[in-house]
Amino acid sequence: MKTIKLLTFCVLISLKVNAQNTSLADYNKEIIKENFSDDQTQFQLQNNDDNYFIVEGGDLFLNRTNKKSEFTLFSKKLIKSKNYKVKTAIKISPTSDNSSFIGVLINTLLDSKGTLSIEINKKREYRVRQIKNGVSKYISGSSDKKGWVKNNKLKEADEYNYIDIISNNGKIDVYFNFKFANSFVVPEYTSGGLGLIVGPKSQSRIDFLYVHEKSNSIDEDQIKLANLKIKELESSLKKLIGNSEATKNQSEEILKLRAEAKAAKIKYNKLEQDHKTLSVQKTKIAADPQINKNYNEQISQLKAEISSIKKKNSAAGKKITSLTKKADKHRKAYSTLENSVSSLTEKNATNQSATISIKMESQVLSDSIQKLTASYNALLLEKEMWQTEKINNNKNSDELARATEELEKLRANIEVLKIQSEVQRNIALDFATAYRTEKEKSNQYRTEVQISQNSINANLKTENLIEYRVQLGTFEQEINTSELDIDKLNVIITKDNKYIYLSGKFNDYNVAKSHLLEIYQKGFKDSYIVKF
Repeated sequence: MKTIKLLTFCVLISLKVNAQNTSLADYNKEIIKENFSDDQTQFQLQNNDDNYFIVEGGDLFLNRTNKKSEFTLFSKKLIKSKNYKVKTAIKISPTSDNSSFIGVLINTLLDSKGTLSIEINKKREYRVRQIKNGVSKYISGSSDKKGWVKNNKLKEADEYNYIDIISNNGKIDVYFNFKFANSFVVPEYTSGGLGLIVGPKSQSRIDFLYVHEKSNSIDEDQIKLANLKIKELESSLKKLIGNSEATKNQSEEILKLRAEAKAAKIKYNKLEQDHKTLSVQKTKIAADPQINKNYNEQISQLKAEISSIKKKNSAAGKKITSLTKKADKHRKAYSTLENSVSSLTEKNATNQSATISIKMESQVLSDSIQKLTASYNALLLEKEMWQTEKINNNKNSDELARATEELEKLRANIEVLKIQSEVQRNIALDFATAYRTEKEKSNQYRTEVQISQNSINANLKTENLIEYRVQLGTFEQEINTSELDIDKLNVIITKDNKYIYLSGKFNDYNVAKSHLLEIYQKGFKDSYIVKF
């Protein structure tokens, strides 16, 4: 139900944004359209020791290795209009250099001695500056921060930011991800060259770059196409809501199965304790017929308990199979929806007046799909937990069966011991010795497994303690942990010099799962739970 409310809220926000940003759609006469589909771009690309600029996978990939200076490249076509809009999508790659940035140059003077630069960095900051003869004048922010201003509408590294820049006779309006950021007035810069600026030691990708100016005519065919795409998005939203309800029902079934597995484990522990009690009292059985009778009744009860556990495990196995099939269906449905949203995004590039609203709604749906995918991954983690518990229950059932078989042998030995009391004592002594030996081997094996898991667990002395941690991932290089808002972060260096980062220490799996979702939302998409 929470997912449905979230999706409804996103749609309402989408409609509100469309109403506020109608001025962006007024710019529908195309001046420059660059999709970076081939090497024939508006920009003169360079490849040398300092720069590696190529068209790759429908993006313009910009990699500057020079650590000291920035670099600019300009469009082959000048913009003569004094009232126009630049629209682009830029993604900054996650690098070790915190000072990396990428920006758009507008209204560059013909002698290239002056330009306006609108830039973003991977710390969700932007700045606007005037560059004249290599000297920067910061129009945004303050000089001590070099013009950088925090903006929560900007996304983090490795995510596309949609940027709209309106230049109207020296007034500059800046939008990030369809949200208005700020306005600036620079009257001496009204038209001129368009370009890109790449900071030192920076990597980024540009999906597209469009320039439009205002037109008094409206294409009715474009409006009809936009309405059709809106209907397709509404249909996709309904499917997502249906899938959300189905996922909720599956989660409730898995929680019920886990409760049943926990109850079965408690019963097994009780039976194991009963077995120990019977072993202690075995020397009294031969001398007292009444104890022998009670012993037979306990064996019958053990057999009944084993049969009940096997039936429950069988039923749980069938439910898990059913849940797995349902989960596969939902996964296919999610894949279909993702393909639909991707197709809509590609078609939106050709739409002029309705481009902004449709791209924004596609982004909302993509975010909703990512959240549902995260819920689906959590469901798979719970399913794996249950399968592990089921395997343990099967092992417990086998141990009970072996215990019952041993007790049957003991009863037969007791009959022999009634005739030969001396032989009885020797057999009982041998059984006790064998039982202690097996127990010591089991304890030794369990200790060796705990030691091999991780050197961090070397001081754990409690035999039955289970600890859960969240593994962020395995990295080729050490990451800067000072900027990560993550508690209890540990690093393990492997023999092949790779870095494994672990967060948290939890005895409760559900608490560890909640922490996993927090880590996932901080950008570590491949994180998972590790049991120690």
